[in-house]
Amino acid sequence: MSIIQPSYSVPKLIIRALRAKKTSLEDFKPFSITIKNNYASEKQVTSFTKIFGQPDDIKSYAFLAGFKSMIQCVTQAPIPSSLLGLIHLNCEISQHVKHNWFLPYDIQVTIKECKPSNKGLTYKIESEFYQQGELTIRNTNVMLDKKPGYKANQRETTEKSELAQLTNCFCSYAINLKTSWKYALLSGDLNPIHLHPYLAKKLGLKSVLIHGMFNAHQCLSSVFKKTSEDLGNVYIEFNKPCFIPHQVFVRQYGDSNEYGVFSKDKKDRYIKVEIKKEA
Repeated sequence: MSIIQPSYSVPKLIIRALRAKKTSLEDFKPFSITIKNNYASEKQVTSFTKIFGQPDDIKSYAFLAGFKSMIQCVTQAPIPSSLLGLIHLNCEISQHVKHNWFLPYDIQVTIKECKPSNKGLTYKIESEFYQQGELTIRNTNVMLDKKPGYKANQRETTEKSELAQLTNCFCSYAINLKTSWKYALLSGDLNPIHLHPYLAKKLGLKSVLIHGMFNAHQCLSSVFKKTSEDLGNVYIEFNKPCFIPHQVFVRQYGDSNEYGVFSKDKKDRYIKVEIKKEA
């Protein structure tokens, strides 16, 4: 059963996040909230369109539209993890019916699973958007609470068989601390690992890293500009942290609907995007 709630303010979300207490894995149960009569932020839509393109074309916008609601759900759910420790593993967005971002919508967020693995605890979080009672978009994310001592993102270099599939780079872009701050203000994700070099190092990182979804939006934007076609549904896999400042390169796998964001020498793949033409 989903709990119907109003949308919480940012200060209330911060307080709940700070007060949230871990529970035991044995006590985990699926948890769901529903927030009715939402409106997409006009400022956010305008900024997103200016940077990446129209939300109707760059469907990863749905992640941003549901981000605050997802945080609201996670801060209340009885889970054995802290919010700041979660690592984004993958994101899937499927559109079932055309969504109008200028009209109100309901959103239901559900933490469906919490499973132990050799990496740590993985969470499956599903956000469903509804307009006039009809499901329009489903956004499913998998998050990892890394086990102490486990080395995440151990993929050291791109395999030779994968390198052979890659076509020439058709897009590259630079990212720096200003880029990260700009996207943080757009998305509402103010995690210090994306913003403060000192705090990022204190949290065990060598430097600040760009938000994985920034690279996802940018990759999809470059593909849309190249093809001008409906990108369909998307599956995004996050592979390695992308530290900044950096210059990254978007490459296609042959003539397939798969793309990757790589380092200049192609040894590091930061994300991989699969565009699914059918639901």
